[in-house]
Amino acid sequence: QELYVTVSFVLDTINSNPDLPHLSRSNYYYTLGKDDKDLKNEKIMKRIKKIFEEHKPRYGYRRITAQLRR
Repeated sequence: QELYVTVSFVLDTINSNPDLPHLSRSNYYYTLGKDDKDLKNEKIMKRIKKIFEEHKPRYGYRRITAQLRR
């Protein structure tokens, strides 16, 4: 048996707790979709750091950008 919880219930529960910051509906949905973007950015950041470490100190942002595009 599945249990369904509405967005309104979740927001009311979060916002009724004085120890938590107020969360609007739009912010709630923004936060839900944010995880995928963070994972994508994490992969890019790891690649940038790897390129930087391999070519330190010769590579600046222009060469790293060119390397990423290749």
